[in-house]
Amino acid sequence: MTEALDALVAAGRLREAEALVWEHLWAGRPPAHVWWLKLGELFAARGHLRRALGAFRRAQEVDERGERAFVLHQAVSTLGQVLHRQRRP
Repeated sequence: MTEALDALVAAGRLREAEALVWEHLWAGRPPAHVWWLKLGELFAARGHLRRALGAFRRAQEVDERGERAFVLHQAVSTLGQVLHRQRRP
């Protein structure tokens, strides 16, 4: 499911990887929380921490079964702390 995305990330082609994630989100391809999680990871890798936080929060909202609840909670908490320390709430 995310093999093509992982290959783009491994090659350092983050913008193309982001475009692929948005393509999946716009098409409504399940599971949506995975694509939002991947988008958050891409934003974080590019240093866009506020965007990453927003994507992780969105992943929490659409994760109907709570499959990734703990991981997403940790990501949101950690990014919130980093932004707070940088005085960028």
